[in-house]
Amino acid sequence: MGEPATATPETPLWVPGPEVVERANLTAFARWAGERRGRSLRDYGELLDWSTERPAEFWSDLLVHFGVVGAVRDAEAHPAWPGEGTWFPRLRTNFAGHILRQGLPTEPAIIAVNDGGGRCEVSWDELRNNVAGIRGELSRAGVGSGDVVVGYLPNVPAAPTAFLAAAGLGAIWALAGQDLSGAAVAQRFGQLSPTVLVAAAGYSWAGSFIDRRDDIRLILARIPSVRTVILVEPGGPLPDTDTTVVPWADAVAGEPADPIDDLPADHPLWVMFTSGTTGRPKGIVHSHGGILAEQLKSLALQWDLRAGDHFSWFTSPSWVMWNILVSGLAVGTSVVLYDGSPTYPTASHFWDVAQRENAAVVGASPGYLERVRSSGGALAGVSPSLRALGVTGSPLPADLHHWVREQVPEAPLISMSGGTEVATAFCGGAMTLSVRAGRIPAPCLGVAMQAWDTTGREVFDVPGELVVRNPMPSMPLRFWADEDGRRLHETYFARFPGVWAHGDLVTVHSTGTVEVHGRSDATLNRGGVRIGTAEIYSVVERVQGVHEVLVVGVDDDADHPYWIPMFVVPVAGSPSGRTPEDDEELVAAVRRAIRSELSRRHEPDHVFVVTALPHTKTGKKVEVPVKRLLQGGDPREVASLESFDDHEAYLDLAHYIAKRPVLGTRSGG
Repeated sequence: MGEPATATPETPLWVPGPEVVERANLTAFARWAGERRGRSLRDYGELLDWSTERPAEFWSDLLVHFGVVGAVRDAEAHPAWPGEGTWFPRLRTNFAGHILRQGLPTEPAIIAVNDGGGRCEVSWDELRNNVAGIRGELSRAGVGSGDVVVGYLPNVPAAPTAFLAAAGLGAIWALAGQDLSGAAVAQRFGQLSPTVLVAAAGYSWAGSFIDRRDDIRLILARIPSVRTVILVEPGGPLPDTDTTVVPWADAVAGEPADPIDDLPADHPLWVMFTSGTTGRPKGIVHSHGGILAEQLKSLALQWDLRAGDHFSWFTSPSWVMWNILVSGLAVGTSVVLYDGSPTYPTASHFWDVAQRENAAVVGASPGYLERVRSSGGALAGVSPSLRALGVTGSPLPADLHHWVREQVPEAPLISMSGGTEVATAFCGGAMTLSVRAGRIPAPCLGVAMQAWDTTGREVFDVPGELVVRNPMPSMPLRFWADEDGRRLHETYFARFPGVWAHGDLVTVHSTGTVEVHGRSDATLNRGGVRIGTAEIYSVVERVQGVHEVLVVGVDDDADHPYWIPMFVVPVAGSPSGRTPEDDEELVAAVRRAIRSELSRRHEPDHVFVVTALPHTKTGKKVEVPVKRLLQGGDPREVASLESFDDHEAYLDLAHYIAKRPVLGTRSGG
C-alpha cells in the first residue's frame, strides 16, 4: 500500500510507495507509449502534458494498448468538438461486444447484494448467455439499430444485462432507477419514443419491498410507443395493460440473437438525463467509441482497475455513476451492485458489504461518508483487497477527508469531479499521485482543464470557471431532440467561444491540485469577490448542533443589490419544541465560526433555522432552485418536484420563503 503521511496544509495525507507506482496500470501504459512515441513519460505530469498537447496520439495509443483494435490504423483519432466531426473515423466497435470478451473464468462478472441480506453472483458465461437471450427477445420485439430500449429497474443484474443486450443490437439505451416515480420516468422516457420497456415489479429499500407496478402502468399509459414490456420478478404479474408482457425468465431462456456486430464508433450508445433541478431533464447522447475510450482510460489508468478486481460504488441507476460502475466490466472487473439503502440496517452497511466482497475500489458520495461519521459509525473491517476509496457528487470537505484517513489509513481517498454530460471526470486522481485533504490531485488524462476568470484569462490559486480547451471523446454526440446542436452550443460554448465551459467554479492551484467550489451559478459574490459555498459548508457543518446548511446569493433587488441568506437544519431534525433562544444560540454559533475560520465577507446577511432541506436524487444541495425561489419563482416552475429526494421538504421550504416577511423585505438580523 502507499505510505500515510502526517497531515498539514502543505503535506499530503497519502503518498504512493514505490511498489504502488511500479504496479500501476498507468506506469505500464506510460512506459509502453513512451517507447512507442520516443517521448519521456516518466511521471503523471509528463503523461498529462502529452495527452493534452498531442491528444490524437494519446487516444489512439490507448485503444491499441487495451486491444480495442486489430489494426493500428483503425485507432486513428481525430479530436473534434460535438457536432464538428468524428473522433475515430476508421474504428468499428461495440461497447457490449468489448465487455463480453472480458473477464476471468475464476471471477464473477456481477455480484448483487441488497440491504435485506440477499446476494447472488452472475458468472461471465452466464452474463454472455443472458445477454444473448435478451437480445433475442428484443429482436423478436422488432428492435433494431437506432431504436430505443428503456429500463425502469433497481440496481440488480437485470439492468446491466438489458443494457448490454440493447447495445449489442445497436439500439439506444436509457435507464431510470425505481427511486424515481412513474411520472418522473415518463417525463424522461417520453422524449425518446421507446419501443421496449424492461421493468422490475419493485425494489428493495430499508428491508422492505416497494411495489412499482402502478408506476409501470402509468408509464405505459403516457408512452404509447412502448409495444413490449420485459418484466423482472419478483412482484407478480402486470395486469390491466394491452402491451405485450414477457417474463424476464422466459426472455433469458429464449432463442438467442445472432452474434454482436461492430458499429461505427460514433453510433449512439445511451441517453442519460440531467437532474431536472433547473428545468425539464435534458437527454444527453453518447457514442460507443467515445465511451469505450474514456472508460478504459478512467477505470484502468486513473482508478487502476484490472481483470480480477472487484469494483463497488453506491449509486442509483439514474445517476451517471451507475454507467461508470457497469463500465468496470470493460476492464474485466467484477462489479458489485448494491440495491437499497446504504445506511440500513446500520449507517456503514454499504461500506461493510463492499469490504466483505473484497472490493479494490469503493466509491460513494461525501454525504454518505458524513452520514457514517455523524452517526458515530466507523469504516471498519478493511479488506486486504482495498486499494482506493472514491468520492464524487459534491465537494469533499477537508475535515471529512481527515476523518476517513484516520478510519482507513491503508488506502487513499480520491475525490473526482466531472459531469453527466461527459460521463466521466474532468479532474481526479491516480495511484501514482499523492493525495491532499480537500483537494483533487490533478486534471484527468486527456482533459485540457483550466480555470478562467470572467475575461477568459487562465488563473491559478484563485477561483475561476472550469473550462476544457480541447475536445474529449466522451463529450455528447448531441442533446436529444437538438439536431442542429443549438441548445448544446448555448449551454457549453456560448460563454467562451471555442472552449467547453462546464459551469463549475474551481481553483487550479499552482501545484497542480484542484478544488471544486460548486456550481458557478450558485457562487456567492460579495463586493466583487467570488466565494465558493463549499468552504462555508465545511465550516458551518462542523458547528455543534448543526445538521445541515444551505447558503445562496440573491441579486434581484435594486434596493438591496446583493443578499446572502443561509438556511440551517439543527441536529434534532425538527425545530418543533425548540425555543427561540435555542435558535438564537445556534445562529450565533454559526456566525462565530464563520468569522473565526473564514472572514466577515463570508458571513450571511440572515440565518434561518428550518426543519429540513431538499436535495437532488443523488444527494446534492439545490442552491440554484432555492435562489430562484428567493427571486420570486413559482415552486413548480422553478424545478420538477420529481428531481428532489424529498419534494415535501422542497415545498415546505418554498412555503417558508413565501410566508416569511424578512425574506421579502430583507430586513431584520
